[in-house]
Amino acid sequence: MTTRIGHPHIERQSPWLPPAAVALTLLVLAVALFLVGIQLRTRLQAQILARDAEVINAIAALKGVVDESGLEQSEDIEDPLDHLAGVIEASERRDTLLVRLFDAEGRFITAVPLGATEIQLSSSDLGQVQSGEPVSRYLGDTALADHFLSLSTNDLTFPVDRMPLAEVLIPIRGRDPHSLLGVAQVILDGRRLRQEYATLDRDLIRHGGLVFLACATLLVLVLGWAFGRLEKTQRLLKERTVRLLQANHERVLAAKTSALGNVAAHLIHGLKNPLSGLQNFVHAARQEPAGLDPTEVRDAAAAAHRMQTMIQDVVRVMQEEQTVSQYEVTFNELAEILRPRMTALAAQAKVTFRTQVTARGQFDNRNANLVLLILENLIQNAIQASPPEGEVILSVRHEGNGVAFVVRDEGPGLPSEIAKSLFQPVKSTRSGGSGLGLAISHQLALQLPGELSLRHSGADGCVFMLHVPRGSASVQPCPAPVTTLLL
Repeated sequence: MTTRIGHPHIERQSPWLPPAAVALTLLVLAVALFLVGIQLRTRLQAQILARDAEVINAIAALKGVVDESGLEQSEDIEDPLDHLAGVIEASERRDTLLVRLFDAEGRFITAVPLGATEIQLSSSDLGQVQSGEPVSRYLGDTALADHFLSLSTNDLTFPVDRMPLAEVLIPIRGRDPHSLLGVAQVILDGRRLRQEYATLDRDLIRHGGLVFLACATLLVLVLGWAFGRLEKTQRLLKERTVRLLQANHERVLAAKTSALGNVAAHLIHGLKNPLSGLQNFVHAARQEPAGLDPTEVRDAAAAAHRMQTMIQDVVRVMQEEQTVSQYEVTFNELAEILRPRMTALAAQAKVTFRTQVTARGQFDNRNANLVLLILENLIQNAIQASPPEGEVILSVRHEGNGVAFVVRDEGPGLPSEIAKSLFQPVKSTRSGGSGLGLAISHQLALQLPGELSLRHSGADGCVFMLHVPRGSASVQPCPAPVTTLLL
């Protein structure tokens, strides 16, 4: 079943700003700000931590080249112990807990205070200070037992056994800036750094939140404007679609009306010959009522039957055009429908009628009716044009991008004057003919849409082809031809 096109309406519009789009956009914004905040936090923490290392390194370097009186030392200082006092003095105002001194190989020399544990400087730490720049790192919450033998000494007393620590590695150099005399390790109280980190995190969260709110507000406004324009465009598109459907519906109705006109013309053409025969029979019967020819009686009966069949066909086509019911008719079924219709005419003319179906597919019932009307007219013309014992063949095969219905006869061919204006109304060469058959069939073919053409005309007969593209027919390959023989 197909749906009749009534009065289409515009569906209710969705919300002007879809929540899913807003949520996805804000999520992307939040992730981007989070990643930027993480990178900024890492860089700022590194700057805060490097601040102490740079101060200690600068003061220690100054103490290494200037004596206590403020004069520049003249002799080279090759012992790292000579720098220990400078390092201690440089770090005494920076919450220093411990200072260790190592030689150029990373071996432990001494420490202040004396209760510090002796450790070996790792090769990675030694490699980092080879460049001459101080190295600083935040150790976090660390056990004090890793650095002090006792948590209570004459110099320091720790009320806890764990606390946040920071580490600074200071390279010790002599007069030659390229020679490393030793390394000083300064362990700092990390509580101040932890507070600064916490303050930094709060500032980043607060400013990040403000940036997120500002950007989110701006994005919502921009998205609202964009979706508003999109919704307006979509509404206009739907309105134009409705108008297009209405215009298409009117075009279909006009096409169906035109098709009905062609069907009516086909009916007139089909009834003209039978009516002429009946008129002649009635006239002869009036003149010689007792001497009726059995052949004429038989012809009159056949003509009446043909008129009744044609009227029923046209009425059926008109009824189906006015309903919404739709069904499929295969190519084989079309051949089976034509067989009983052509039996009487072929037997009367002593002509063999045969069908060959080498394509598989189907039409909807409306197109099938038009194809039947066209083929019936072509086959009737072929039977009438063929001599006794002749043969008329209807073949259904693939042709290009569709299906071709080919009607072949063994008649004498078309006169040249008719071939020049083949599908125009002309005067028929047969007794009682109207000259409208091919013209009407051509118009019916255009309604499919399809194409009716003359492929051959000569002394061996005529070949007419009705080609229907895939848009009007569903075509599939047929594995083997189906042949029907009618006598």
